[in-house]
This record gives sequence, C-alpha cells and structure tokens, in this order.
Amino acid sequence: MEKDQVVSPQQPSENLPAASTDTSLATSQPGKKEVQIVGMEEMTAAVEKAKNLGDVAKLKVGTINLKSEYLSFETPGESIRRVFLGFTLRMSVDPATAEEKGLVPAAQLYDPETETINVCMQTVLCGVLHEVGYPRGAALQITYKGDKKGKNGLKYQDFDIRALVPEAAE
Repeated sequence: MEKDQVVSPQQPSENLPAASTDTSLATSQPGKKEVQIVGMEEMTAAVEKAKNLGDVAKLKVGTINLKSEYLSFETPGESIRRVFLGFTLRMSVDPATAEEKGLVPAAQLYDPETETINVCMQTVLCGVLHEVGYPRGAALQITYKGDKKGKNGLKYQDFDIRALVPEAAE
C-alpha cells in the first residue's frame, strides 16, 4: 500500500449486514482535506445518533448552504456586506502558471441574503481581519478600491473594510 493512502477497516455490526472484507482507500494530496473512509462501526454509530433526531421529514432546514463559493472582486467601487465567520486554509494557486503555492488563510464570510458562505483569499482582506482580531459573528462592509502596486512591484487588490454596527434603539 502507498504511504499516502488511508485504510479504515470495516467492522461487523449486529444492526447491519456483514461488511465486505474489502477495504476502501483515500488518497491524501497536499493542501487537500483527507477523506476519512468510515467502516460499519462508524456507520452504525451515526445511524444510532440519527435516531435521536426523530422524523427526518419533519426537521427544519438550516439557514446555511454548506457549499461555499469563492468571492472575487472585479469592479472598483463594488461593495458587499457580510458576516465574518472566521478563517480556514485554502490552497493558493498561481493564476499564470497553475502552480500550487501552499496553504494560505482564507476568510469565511456569510451572506444572509443568499444564505451562502463566501471564501475570500485576498491578502489585504485576510490580513486586516486577522490583525484587528475581527470578531466572529460581526458584520462588515467591504468595498473594492481597485488594484495597487506594492513596494516590491507586485500587484494586489486594495479594500476599504468597515465594521457594521446596529443602530441605537430610540
């Protein structure tokens, strides 16, 4: 077996049919989350836990679409409002060469209008949110100011990032 493969043995369960002795493999790739293969024991535990949920048909649908979307900015002056959820790591890819540059922090922002999670990898945006310790669950407005050139000559996207605060009750 190759060193970058994960095997999860399948265990017999009294509640489910006997498992095949064949094992499943998941390849681990740099910068990607490893897929965890579950065996019969883990599936049995998940089924037992699910029984506590009651009738699945009567459960309420959550407000967050679990599929995240990359948020890019193209038009200077474009402004969005989101709720900051925190950071995750994403693989940075050079747009010119498609070379993977390694994992970098990415901000996760919730859009209450579409109920989706946006992922932003822009250096300035992530850097500001990290440096100021922006609190998870707080709203913000991000306005794209356009491209700038840094002292090193490299181009980067610049932003105006403002906290959104509730109006005081009268």
